[in-house]
Formats: sequence, C-alpha cells, structure tokens
Amino acid sequence: MLCVVTIAFCPQAKGDQEFILLDDYRNGLSANWQSKSFFGTTQYSIAPNDNQHVIHGESQAASSGLMYTIDFGPRRYPILAWC
Repeated sequence: MLCVVTIAFCPQAKGDQEFILLDDYRNGLSANWQSKSFFGTTQYSIAPNDNQHVIHGESQAASSGLMYTIDFGPRRYPILAWC
C-alpha cells in the first residue's frame, strides 16, 4: 500500500490578529521538525502547491509523523489553523 500525504499551513492572519509562522517551507523543512517513526519510514519533502509550499510525505506500509515542538501562550494565540 502506498500512502501520500500533503499538508499545508495557513501563514496569513485574519484582521489584526497576531500569529506565529512555524515554517514557510521555502528552504525545505526547518531543523525544528522532528520525524517520529512507529513502523517503517516515510520520506518527507516540500512541494509547491498553488502559491505556497506544502509538506509531502510518501511511504509504503509505514506509520509515522512529523512533530514541531513550540512553547507559546494560548491566551495570546488562542487559534491554531491549518489550510
């Protein structure tokens, strides 16, 4: 079984809300992303999609994910967004 996943994150804030941009992927994945493998391996890359860059994951019979640890104040940044 082949699994292909593409993930995009919204970098734009709505109105005058502040936001934290984790990564724009223009130079690949930053070193802050850590791969976690449960079974097998997944190859992650950055791919263009419309006017943005997205994470592209490809695997066969694998279970894994990408983690990004961040310390932030949820009262100051109460909204998480993925697009």
